[in-house]
Amino acid sequence: MEPDAENGEENRARTRVFVFIFLGLLVLGGVYGLFHYLTYGRYVESTNDAYLRADIIEVAPKLPGYVEQVLVADNQAVKAGDPLVRISGIDTASQAAQLTAELAAAQAMVAQSISRVYSQDAAILAARADEMDARSRVDYLQGEVKRYEPLTRSGAESGEKLAQLRQQRDGAQAGLARAGAQAVLAAQQRDAAAAEVDGAHARVAAIRAQQQRANSDVALSVLRSSINGRIGDSGVRVGQYVRPGQRLMSVVPVEHIYVVANFKETQVRRMRIGQKVDIVLDALADEPLKGRVESFSPGTGSVFALLPPQNATGNFTKIVQRVPVRIKLDGAMPAGRVIVPGMSVVASVDTRDNKN
Repeated sequence: MEPDAENGEENRARTRVFVFIFLGLLVLGGVYGLFHYLTYGRYVESTNDAYLRADIIEVAPKLPGYVEQVLVADNQAVKAGDPLVRISGIDTASQAAQLTAELAAAQAMVAQSISRVYSQDAAILAARADEMDARSRVDYLQGEVKRYEPLTRSGAESGEKLAQLRQQRDGAQAGLARAGAQAVLAAQQRDAAAAEVDGAHARVAAIRAQQQRANSDVALSVLRSSINGRIGDSGVRVGQYVRPGQRLMSVVPVEHIYVVANFKETQVRRMRIGQKVDIVLDALADEPLKGRVESFSPGTGSVFALLPPQNATGNFTKIVQRVPVRIKLDGAMPAGRVIVPGMSVVASVDTRDNKN
């Protein structure tokens, strides 16, 4: 056999070997792929319509005023209770001081009214004592008149003595009437003083409520962070006039980030709360994260849209809807990496665990 023929035969044999090996590897790859699909792949639901989210807190004043100080910088880390913005509170501070003075005056009025009540109690006791004394004198003189009347008729005593006793009796009865009137007047004045005490207490309560509100307004002139996080989207400047409810900045809780993945409605059939999720960030593809399904939205995205679809009008085209699924991240975030809300991720849910 010629050398060229021998070389051709060897090349063809070598090619057949390579073809057989390739076909064998292809078959093995197909078998492995089928096995992987049957045991894992068909149970995994994935979507790239997923993003990192956080419960961002918007900072807004409750009182109008001019910004006196901005106490934080953009992207600065803050803790709950840290001061963020100070709004000019000169008016509220002066009002609180004025109310403090008015409260002291009202409390003095309460003490004065209570003193008047005590004075009227003493006056009532004195009036009653005078009334008792006058009644006793009337009774005594009435007895004397009765005793002298038969003596005068018998001539044993003169009529002048009886007339004098009668005059004294009538004067004592007038004195008794005056003492009774004084007792009634003292009681009425005591009731008026007690009413003044109640009014003074009510004024104290009203001023104290106004003072508490003024002190609250003074406290509200300093806006503080309600959570731990970082400052974002700050648009407030010193000297700016702000109104109640106006957004000044946001506090982003970067330590409590979660994923919202929008799965097709055909993908959530086997999904349950607690199932494991593999999360791959587009920015950190080499460091996948782990998570678990935390909850499902009570409606598809179209339900909460600003203009929800009205499928009952005109022609209808069926569109597969998406269900937002909240995913909780397991463990801590990779240290030293930029992971912030809004980043895109790919979420893959392992639906093999259907016990929940």
